[in-house]
Amino acid sequence: MRPALLSTAYLPCSLALLLFVSGCEWPLGSGSDYRDVFASVGSVDTPDTVRLGDSFDLIATSAGADGCWRKGRDVVKQAERAATIIPYDQEYTGPAGCTDNQPVFHHLVTLVPRTKGTYLVRVVALRGTVSGKDSFAVIVRNIVVR
Repeated sequence: MRPALLSTAYLPCSLALLLFVSGCEWPLGSGSDYRDVFASVGSVDTPDTVRLGDSFDLIATSAGADGCWRKGRDVVKQAERAATIIPYDQEYTGPAGCTDNQPVFHHLVTLVPRTKGTYLVRVVALRGTVSGKDSFAVIVRNIVVR
C-alpha cells in the first residue's frame, strides 16, 4: 500500500473506533426517526431472595405518552454486589402522525449475583412533574443472596 492510501483508510477506521470506545453516536445520524429518552419508570419488580449463582429477572415498567413511543434499550452496569440499570424508551420525531394510545413497556434485565449477602439494584428513571420540570430518580431494591 502507498502511504497516502494507507492514511486514507486509517482515518475512517480510527474515527469509528473512537466513537465505539467513547459511547458516542455516529455523527452522521442513523437515519432513524426515533431518539433515545430516559424511560419514565413507574415500577420495578424483583424477587426478595435468590440463591447464589441463580439468575433472576428485573422488570422495570415504563409508559409512553402516546403512540409515538416504543421500548428502547437497557444499559446495565454490574459489579460484584450491585447493578445499575438505565432503561431507555424511544420517541418518534418524524413527520408522520401518532396514535392516541398510551403504550406500556416492560424492560426485562436478567442478573446473576456472584456473592452471598445483599445485592443492591439501582434503576435510574426519569420522573415527570406537573410543572414540566423533569428530574431523575433512583429506584433501589435490596435482594438477599443466600
